[in-house]
Amino acid sequence: GQDRSGDRKLSLIKMASRERAESLSKALEARPDKTEVVDSGVLVEQTPVAAELEKNLKKAALTNSLKDRPTRESLEDSAILIDMTPEAHALEKSLASSMLSRNLNATNRPSYDALKKDNIIVDNFKGKELEKAMAKDTVKVGLEKRADADDLKDKGVLKTAKEANKESLEKNMAKDKLAKELGKGQRPTVDELKDKGVVKDSMRIRAESLSTEMAKTSLKSDLANRPSADEVKKAGIVKTAAQATSGTLEKKMAADQLSQKVSRRPSVQEIKEMSIGAEADPEAKVLKEMAKKESSGSVGSAVLVSPKGSDESPPTPPPAASPKKKKKKKFFGLF
Repeated sequence: GQDRSGDRKLSLIKMASRERAESLSKALEARPDKTEVVDSGVLVEQTPVAAELEKNLKKAALTNSLKDRPTRESLEDSAILIDMTPEAHALEKSLASSMLSRNLNATNRPSYDALKKDNIIVDNFKGKELEKAMAKDTVKVGLEKRADADDLKDKGVLKTAKEANKESLEKNMAKDKLAKELGKGQRPTVDELKDKGVVKDSMRIRAESLSTEMAKTSLKSDLANRPSADEVKKAGIVKTAAQATSGTLEKKMAADQLSQKVSRRPSVQEIKEMSIGAEADPEAKVLKEMAKKESSGSVGSAVLVSPKGSDESPPTPPPAASPKKKKKKKFFGLF
């Protein structure tokens, strides 16, 4: 039974290798020429100067990366690189191989049928090839529908060799400038950032979280102790619909009354004519002054005014009594 299964495996492997070789030969026959690849923008031909410039840029970037790499001592200290003798290395290799052989001979290793059931080993190579052919046709249709290189260049998606080299050179220049600026000592230290509050230490983070929790607790207690809607309505802070409607009606009535009074008030010309008439009639002016004095309480008795056209002078009012001086009370023992 084992021999049959082994022969079956070999036949399947040979069939798969034969089909792969045939598909590879077909793909090589169908691949485009170099001119077609260049015309489509997949392969970019560079001038010798541009190629040398790109080579120098890559060399400079590699040199900078090698300068920043850690040393052998740091790798050994961090247990990334382990310095071992040849004997120790051979011993470790033999231990690994023995453990691998044990795992392969263990009873929990899946069988051929289990691997086939889980689709790890596939016998139906024709179905797989059909799926590959369908995927290939899908890719071919997508490539036929894709935009041309000129359209991509116009839209700025595909760049020429000069534009790509220029962009790479600008990026490297900006990177070098940034590295120089950081190396001048102008970059703030961690302690300075901590003092400014940009970088927070563990104590500050805990304090902020504690203050946030305290604010949440205070807010919860305030919300729990706040008055209800009925209490607020009884206090008149929140009005009901009827109260709001009545208040609006009162405001409208007051506005209407005010507009009526404003519409009935005399004009500027009428006020000017009334003031001119008062100045022309001296008796009206005197009566007006007497009314002012009586309202202020400065005149003790009435003042008689002679009728208009008479020669008799009005009697002089009696002198006003002098107010009595209040006696000051002396308080002994206070000062």
